[in-house]
Amino acid sequence: MSLDLNKLANKLDKALSNETSETLNKFLTKKTMSNNKQSSVDILCQKLANKLGLQAITFYIDHQEEIAEAKAMHKEEMIQNCAKMQIIDDVDFDGNVTFIFDPEQYYEQTYGGNK
Repeated sequence: MSLDLNKLANKLDKALSNETSETLNKFLTKKTMSNNKQSSVDILCQKLANKLGLQAITFYIDHQEEIAEAKAMHKEEMIQNCAKMQIIDDVDFDGNVTFIFDPEQYYEQTYGGNK
């Protein structure tokens, strides 16, 4: 069974013909948000979607790998920066250090785990 790209394009055109930029923005916001805060990557994607309008769906489909890579880079940078600013909570007699918070857990709670 082969994929008929023209048929798929027609279905997408038909499905998107009833959408407005407002409904698409709501959809894209839901797709990029898993918590109350947006990462810089999410904000950039949303601004591009606003400029692209209906082409935003194609953009997301065509650039999923790049977007995922940018989100992973953002997560790693945030965790590394938080780790550099750790505040010591306690040091036991064996020299084991515990910190006030876990940077990775902070990122997950703030931006969501799928980013």
